[in-house]
Amino acid sequence: MSILLLALLAAEPIDCPPAGSAARDRLTRAGEICRDDKERLDKLAAENRNFQQRGIAFKDRPLPATLQGQIRALMDRYLRDEPATRYRWPAWKHPDLYCFEANGKNAFGAYAGWETYAVSITKGRVSELADSSECDGLR
Repeated sequence: MSILLLALLAAEPIDCPPAGSAARDRLTRAGEICRDDKERLDKLAAENRNFQQRGIAFKDRPLPATLQGQIRALMDRYLRDEPATRYRWPAWKHPDLYCFEANGKNAFGAYAGWETYAVSITKGRVSELADSSECDGLR
């Protein structure tokens, strides 16, 4: 699985199927990034760097579905039953870090409780898990 994830992270963006199509949904769930999504994320990152240079705070934004898929693929390596994991996707507050909550199942099949996680975002892609203590100042 880790080789597949590395291949997905290194892959070039692909041309997008139409929005709302089953093919587009499969790509999103797999964490693939489409060319128009990448262009939008690159534009968003450039816009946010511009905000930071001017001293304007990063705007709260919803997390794009492509990044949610990449986070799910990353968490699959660490969670016992990833398909059953519940996620809370709060507003995106920092351009290089995203904090979210996950509630996974334990060895007995019961949900273990909500835990905070953080991921680093580099060039519009989820790169790695980060220190979740950095999330405290972003809420």
